[in-house]
Amino acid sequence: MTGDARLAPRKPSHGFALIEILTAIAIVGIALTAVSLRLDLGGRGATVDEAALGLVRLADTLAIEALYQRRPFGINIESHRYRAQVYEQGEWRVLESGANSKALELDAGLRFTSAPHAGVVHDAGPELVFMPDGDRRLRQIRVDDDRSRRFAVLEPAAGTALFEVVRGQRP
Repeated sequence: MTGDARLAPRKPSHGFALIEILTAIAIVGIALTAVSLRLDLGGRGATVDEAALGLVRLADTLAIEALYQRRPFGINIESHRYRAQVYEQGEWRVLESGANSKALELDAGLRFTSAPHAGVVHDAGPELVFMPDGDRRLRQIRVDDDRSRRFAVLEPAAGTALFEVVRGQRP
């Protein structure tokens, strides 16, 4: 008789298993996070983050290009835009072709500021420089949003990372 009891059909359970509930909560949480980031429910901070991330991505790309092409690359930063440069024939020139050639304009209300290199009296050339031997000359770069008062500061980092990003809001 005990063998027959184990083979008998189970009664349908009422409710959900714990794993099903936890999975549903995780899916809803991920979806809400994605929607809130996409809609920027926290204000205009996403544009500050996007500008900082765009600059970091370009810096990473140019650091690799300097090693690969065996020539210096740099980034010239103006208050409302930045653009890639290459050192050719004794001077810095704006890249004229390729994916990194166009000047990247900031949205209205956003602006860049850069700190001078320590110990440099007159500093000609780009604010960020990547040499073919892996050496780099980096400045602290700040992205400000005048409307929301949010900012991101790109601090030169030690090691393999180029920058550490610090975010905040002015009082």
